[in-house]
Amino acid sequence: MKLINQRVSNIRRFLKEENLEAVLITKPENIYYLSYFSGSSACLLITDQFSFLFTDFRYLEQASTQSPLFKVKKSENGLIDAVSNEIIRLKHIKTVGFEARHLTYAQYKKIEGKLKQHNIILKPLEEPVETLRLKKDQAEIRNISYAAEIGLLALEDCKPLIKPGITEKALATELEHSLKKRGADKSAFDIIVASGKRSALPHGVATDKKIEDGDLVVIDWGCQVNGYHSDCTRTFFVGKGIDKKWYEIYEIVETAQQRAISAVFPGKKIIEVDNKARNYIKDKGYGAYFGHGLGHGVGLEVHEAPTISPKGKGVLEAGMVITIEPGIYLPGEGGVRLEELVLVTEKGPKILTSLS
Repeated sequence: MKLINQRVSNIRRFLKEENLEAVLITKPENIYYLSYFSGSSACLLITDQFSFLFTDFRYLEQASTQSPLFKVKKSENGLIDAVSNEIIRLKHIKTVGFEARHLTYAQYKKIEGKLKQHNIILKPLEEPVETLRLKKDQAEIRNISYAAEIGLLALEDCKPLIKPGITEKALATELEHSLKKRGADKSAFDIIVASGKRSALPHGVATDKKIEDGDLVVIDWGCQVNGYHSDCTRTFFVGKGIDKKWYEIYEIVETAQQRAISAVFPGKKIIEVDNKARNYIKDKGYGAYFGHGLGHGVGLEVHEAPTISPKGKGVLEAGMVITIEPGIYLPGEGGVRLEELVLVTEKGPKILTSLS
């Protein structure tokens, strides 16, 4: 529980900096990050002195086991009602921060209505916990690395199935089954298997289409382990009827990816990492066919900060885990995407998804 103590201490330091007496946490991933509680109904109230976890009858025992550093409170008439009453009972709280992107309008109006009667102010906050989650600690890195390893082993299990006759859905189902057999809690997202002309769809979720000789097959998959995710993409060529240009496009995408990965160092501007891949693809004449960002952070969410794109802000820091996933998509023809999961270290990039 040393990590939880440190994370809660970081939140209390944030409270002091923002002149707040308390913060309400409602986003499930942030609740887990700060308390290890994984139930589906909960919220946290962290004050300058106390740490409360509110949940209903179904999760009381689970909360006490998973979150011993928090005082577990049973909600009788809903979480917001219980939190409001606790804030009022504490008496010294004047301003409460809340996650502006994760408290619903209905919840906000309910808690505001109760607190304003006691002159307590609600202050919207922009991702106070996500900022802490940007840099992963060693425990988080181990979980992400393990998820990546399971993902790679599962794909190796399914490689012999990538041949003419199997449907995209069947291949995705077998891959998901293998992920769970290998120890994953679940798939990180709906597995993408896009073959033939459908490989031009960046998010071409698996269909009943059968893989045919001469198809490009884009597989984008990942899994969740202990709350943490992996994310990886490979493009396969099936059979012998592959147009020569796709080998050239594959090589362009691979080189663009390698150039971007080589730029992954602490202190490097995020936009510059994106430029390394994007400019190379543009110079090869395919700039108009690479329309999405180069990558994103991965952790408790499969898509989280930082965003690696032409509009990306800030710099890379040691401890960040990001994807590098350039792609070229020709509408009506096909596409190639390659994605690696990369840990930013003081010595540079460490690839967590090494698979040829």
